[in-house]
Amino acid sequence: MVEQNTKLGIWLMLATTMVFAVQDGLSRYLAGEYNVYMVIMIRFWFFAAFVIAISARRHGGLRGAARTTQPILQTVRAVLLISQICVMVTAFTILGLVESHAVFAAYPLISALMFALYGLLTRYATRQDTAATSFFWTGTVGSVAMTVIGIWFWQPMIGGDWVWMAVLCVTGVLSHFTLIKCYEVAEASAVQPFAYLQLVFITIIGITVFQETIRNNVAIGVAIVVGAGLFTLWRQRKTA
Repeated sequence: MVEQNTKLGIWLMLATTMVFAVQDGLSRYLAGEYNVYMVIMIRFWFFAAFVIAISARRHGGLRGAARTTQPILQTVRAVLLISQICVMVTAFTILGLVESHAVFAAYPLISALMFALYGLLTRYATRQDTAATSFFWTGTVGSVAMTVIGIWFWQPMIGGDWVWMAVLCVTGVLSHFTLIKCYEVAEASAVQPFAYLQLVFITIIGITVFQETIRNNVAIGVAIVVGAGLFTLWRQRKTA
């Protein structure tokens, strides 16, 4: 069992939310130009290639990384994740970044339920498996599942968009690894309030990059979210 470190978990969650925001902005653009399933499939191809390459270099190799006593749990985690991503990215193309995340923050609606379950299962999985094992299963199972769906929706992609696709792939790998590490070192209840800060980051991207507008009720919600996160941090320090 990894030693608990709430402070590190909070910082990892903050880093995760920032990377997720950038990743969602890229997904919003690419899914608007191409098919959602194809974009996510390519992203998970890179994800799988990365985790296989990293796992092969670790002690125990691929067999060690894949070794788990809870294969069904790890498979369900990965399927939940790709399902949540498909629903969320589709929402980006219909509602926009700001409105989608405003709904997403109001657990448990739309894809938010799947992501909440994914987070809880990730935390549960770390009781027996390492972050590397969860990372391996997320990438490989997710890649296989998305290929079964996405291969039927292939579209030619222009050269410049392959650059953005590459950046999306890198942010996808980075965000999921930091999230897994976050739940490995800290209780979900301690770090979850800081996940809502993604709404702040995504609002900035939505307004500045995609010229989206923010309604008064959304602005009030963002203020409440930020206030709740700061209060949680203050309470944590007070208790410590």
